[in-house]
Amino acid sequence: MFLFKARLAAVSEYEAMLGKLGVTGADVTEFLARHPRFASPLHRADHYAGGTAADRLAEIGPLLGKSNLGVRIEEAKRLAGTAVAAAKAAPGWLAKLHKKLVVRGPVLLEQAREEWTAARPVLVENLRQRAKDGFEKGAARFGRKPRAAATETAAVA
Repeated sequence: MFLFKARLAAVSEYEAMLGKLGVTGADVTEFLARHPRFASPLHRADHYAGGTAADRLAEIGPLLGKSNLGVRIEEAKRLAGTAVAAAKAAPGWLAKLHKKLVVRGPVLLEQAREEWTAARPVLVENLRQRAKDGFEKGAARFGRKPRAAATETAAVA
């Protein structure tokens, strides 16, 4: 029941977006036929509305009726606008990141030291055991007896 209502809401939203842009479904179909990258199921339009069809329509709405060159120019303008916005936001973002690292950095390093201190003996023992097992397998493969450990030879002598 709820999926049916959601589908009806998406259809009505799409139709409202068509009316708002002053285009028809045939115009959209024709545009998507001429520009298959927008029709690809892998293409993700920015979020403008509640449904993905309306999102895609809001993205291609300003491009409808333009030539291939006009579409490319509009895409370049959007990309440039996004790049400018990112460049303007970068200093603030970097300042926040720096602040987080300066404030939380020492705490995180101390936690890492504590965890390493606790985990190191287990890791070293596992590594030694794996090396010993690997050596024994290699020695058995070539028909040699494994060497006795240094502690075992010292105990024999």
